[in-house]
Amino acid sequence: MKYASIKKTNGYYHAQVGSAESVRFFKTNNERAFVGVQIQQLLAARSVLEDPLYAKSLAHHIDLLAFSIAPDGIQLLAYCIDISSLEHLVNILLQRLSQYQSEYQLYKHQPNASISIRKLAGEHEALSLSADIHLLHKDWEYDRYSSIGFYLHDRRGDWMKLWRLTKLYDNDASAYRRFIKHTQRTAALRNTKSLQSYDRVMNA
Repeated sequence: MKYASIKKTNGYYHAQVGSAESVRFFKTNNERAFVGVQIQQLLAARSVLEDPLYAKSLAHHIDLLAFSIAPDGIQLLAYCIDISSLEHLVNILLQRLSQYQSEYQLYKHQPNASISIRKLAGEHEALSLSADIHLLHKDWEYDRYSSIGFYLHDRRGDWMKLWRLTKLYDNDASAYRRFIKHTQRTAALRNTKSLQSYDRVMNA
């Protein structure tokens, strides 16, 4: 894999992976757990002494900031030296997931994946998006298929590197909880206003 210069395309990125068809992306929670393990393995840190190819490892090129492994797909928020690094990670995940699904014969016809990766404006947009990603889960504070535990409950793992976002709120878990609840209330209010506008149009 060839990496582009860090000076050109380093930054915050959002990757979304879902089904290209009208079906759920994951059929079982075992698939979701499998993807979580693969992400951990692929982004686990390795020291230079342990691995002479460290400079070529994904852990060296990607700081994972938030993730969601929901029934309808995967979302990753990361700081990368180049978009190709994140593309490579997503491709490996999908290849391994396909092998897992084939091995356990979970699908007669495996669903095609839809992949979207976009660059964000900066750290503040990334922080806002982290809340949106966590709120994808109904029990957002304790869902094990998201990264919320790293933000609120001191969950640890060298494959998660949150400092780029936690520095924005002084690494205070209570501050992040307030932020995510504010985001939730704002979204609910926006949805209510949208419904009211729709009702006015329909009843006019």
